[in-house]
Amino acid sequence: MNNNSFNLIKTTSTSFYQINLLEQLDSSLFINLLRYLIAANSIGTNTFILYLFIRFYRFRSLRSTQCNLFIAANAGVELIIGLGTALRGSFQFYVLINSITKFSHSLCVWIGSPLTGGFAANQITILVLALDRLAAVATPLKYGHKNKLLVFGSLFLTIAIFIGAIWLSLWGIDDSQSSSTQCSMGINAGPLFSVVWSFFAQCSTLLVFG
Repeated sequence: MNNNSFNLIKTTSTSFYQINLLEQLDSSLFINLLRYLIAANSIGTNTFILYLFIRFYRFRSLRSTQCNLFIAANAGVELIIGLGTALRGSFQFYVLINSITKFSHSLCVWIGSPLTGGFAANQITILVLALDRLAAVATPLKYGHKNKLLVFGSLFLTIAIFIGAIWLSLWGIDDSQSSSTQCSMGINAGPLFSVVWSFFAQCSTLLVFG
């Protein structure tokens, strides 16, 4: 056996070991309990925020401030993320109990779709909140009035990004060619998802922190 063959076997074995370790960690009881803990915190906190917003919506001072509307939109998105985390944890428990080892790519992507769309939309709501705070500091005398066009435009963009991220993750998947042994978004999403998602995440992060 030559050195090239030995290195190939060594690299393949290392990669297989890392993937197998990730599979075991992803489906472990500890990780799933952690998912439920995160989901409970997200669902409880953001449901409370939305309850307060809906309960006291009749007060003009609450709904006339666009910052409050953006906070409510962000709470709605993070509530979806919490529900998606609970769904992922429940699915992993089901897989663990029934000893399922093979998955279709599209099923795994659909299971992760609330998280995929939620994280993408969350980037938009955070960006809008950051820009809103910047406007309040930069132009305090002009900030007091609610910009309906900005509010509805931001809401439309958030929904569009949410739907677009899910569509992109499903685009190009062919379940007839192969199956997966690890039901995670990263290795089961369509061919363009990782590239576009990386570009989108870097741009949104640069805009928020830049």
